[in-house]
Amino acid sequence: MNRAVRQTDRRKGMRAEPEDEEGAERASGDASDCAPVEQWARGALGALLDDLVIAMRDHVSPPLTLPPSEHAAAQASELATTYVACARVLEKRFVENPAEVAEVRELLPWHLADPKDEHLIATLLEAATFVGYYAFDQAIFAAKDPTARLYASHPDLLGDTDDDGLFRISEREVTSQVLFHRGSAIPFHRFLCRNFAGNVNDTLTETLLRASEGGVAELRLALNEQHFMAKSAFTPYFEKDFWFGPLLSAAVLDDPYKVGTTVHADPRSGLMHEYPRLFVQWAMDKEGRKVLQIEELSDHSGSNQGGYRLLRYLHAIRDIERSTFIHCDGAVRAYTPEQYERRCTKDYVTGRESASRYRKVFRLDGSIGTDAWSNIAAGWFRGNALMTEYLQGLSSAGDLDSEN
Repeated sequence: MNRAVRQTDRRKGMRAEPEDEEGAERASGDASDCAPVEQWARGALGALLDDLVIAMRDHVSPPLTLPPSEHAAAQASELATTYVACARVLEKRFVENPAEVAEVRELLPWHLADPKDEHLIATLLEAATFVGYYAFDQAIFAAKDPTARLYASHPDLLGDTDDDGLFRISEREVTSQVLFHRGSAIPFHRFLCRNFAGNVNDTLTETLLRASEGGVAELRLALNEQHFMAKSAFTPYFEKDFWFGPLLSAAVLDDPYKVGTTVHADPRSGLMHEYPRLFVQWAMDKEGRKVLQIEELSDHSGSNQGGYRLLRYLHAIRDIERSTFIHCDGAVRAYTPEQYERRCTKDYVTGRESASRYRKVFRLDGSIGTDAWSNIAAGWFRGNALMTEYLQGLSSAGDLDSEN
């Protein structure tokens, strides 16, 4: 996989950093290093610092990208204007208190130390915004909160949002990366981002959109209720990454006796093998349909956020008489360390009550073909090789006898 790379030559020469995904992985360590700078900047800037962090989050511009480039400034005028306002306050402060420059330099974390004088303010603002930009906001679990920034600006969206906080996509101007609405580009929920921190998993959202084409199924997606940008500020991104969903065996899927729980485990779990177990549970419901639940265990650094272990969960219903899925939804379950420790002792898919928090992020209802469903499942559990193994096992083996 080739990830997009951002480059900057602001300090002692050129450096390259992978996209925001890796930045989030460093956040827990760098946050403590950057905290003194953040505290100092807050004393100097007050609410202006919060305005800058909000503008950065709205435009998906991590601290590394400060100051905004000329191209970014032309598109994201609000971000550029807020940055300039902060920079001018700091410039004036240093002119009035030149001795403070040396004191502030001592606060910089090791990886940002000793910037050139002309880059000092940009470096300070990079460090000062790090904590706020990567902070885990508990509002991420909120659903259809009328006080959220999105609904304060676009209250009409509430009418097409269900109680789970899922927005009906039908007949809307939407791409695999954002929803366009009345001059705004609204990104999808953070839990729909790769590893909960990078760019949106547009392989999954594109698959969901295709599955709902022609009105055969109704798609609902969770939107980012706290951050959005002007439509003119949105620039599509491209990540070179490929995934395809294998065919599944209809003989297994539509057999009412092929039920039970499958557990896939990775004995090499750890570094480079971050998903130790995958639980797949099939059961028959009272209407004679097959109900599927899938949940992973994760040691991926992106799954540890805000004191929670974030696990992906998928639920689906299959009409075995018509050989088609009629429902599929994906959610994130958030476990405290104690809850996750207990979760790891279980060999089945636990109920929602075993987790502390729960947030559904997509839902599809209608006629969902087997190929489309397999792509959705693979896309949702993107990066988890155990899911790939399970799908390929179904495709090649044709039954679950060896797995149940």
